Amino acid sequence: MVSITWKKHRTFSRPQTHQNVVHFLSDWQWVKQIKQALSENRFCLYLQEITPLTTLDYRRFSEVLLRLRTENNQLISPARFLGVAEHYNLSSQIERRVITTLFEQLAQAPTHILENHRFSINLSPAYLRDDRLFEYIHAQVSEFELSPDLICFEISERLALENLRLASDVITDLQTRGYCCALDDCGSNMSSFTYLKYLPVDYLKISERFVKKMGQDITDKAIVELINYLGQSMGLQVIAKGVENEEIFNEVKALGLDYAQGYYLSQPKKMNLSRLF
Repeated sequence: MVSITWKKHRTFSRPQTHQNVVHFLSDWQWVKQIKQALSENRFCLYLQEITPLTTLDYRRFSEVLLRLRTENNQLISPARFLGVAEHYNLSSQIERRVITTLFEQLAQAPTHILENHRFSINLSPAYLRDDRLFEYIHAQVSEFELSPDLICFEISERLALENLRLASDVITDLQTRGYCCALDDCGSNMSSFTYLKYLPVDYLKISERFVKKMGQDITDKAIVELINYLGQSMGLQVIAKGVENEEIFNEVKALGLDYAQGYYLSQPKKMNLSRLF
């Protein structure tokens, strides 16, 4: 992902004001834009590298990011339209298009790329609700003769906690089939980390809200250090998100985290596996 932040779409009451009508029409304009983009194949994929910190022997990572290209060749962030797609039941179509596009490119990639890389895709609520999406993914992996080990599925902490048992079952099933899994935005729920015992993931991705300020805020730094300690104690690899300057990079490296991700290290680039980083 499809790297996506899926937000609950607002619920609609009967329009009472002109402003409400405008908001309603605006959503329908997005629906039209999304449907046109699907029919004209205007969803495109970008990659952002997740940089190994402890050893160059670690397998390299890239997170798959989604963009919508308008008819005027402007790139639209998923934060602008995915809430509407979710509300109007278009998200599954987008997911399928992204999966097909990604796997087609992976099937044509040089062998050394596939041997030394992994690609992470965010699991949206659509995945957890629709078993057919998972079967579609498995069928595509088989069709393109790809190794499941190439793919790491990310599930956000918030989404996992909404239905812990379902999330645990999904992660277990994916790992049984050979995929890797990561818990994204780890630390957003600070009430307890007990839930980690029930989510058999391979990676923890620390929320950027803590990473970005750890150079100035001792509490944020302590939270990053705690999550890293928990992850390593459980045999997991830990990734710091939101590394946007040299100071933060040096901080997370000094703490012994396994990977770092952010604009300081890698800007998102249009997916081109023949020239990968």
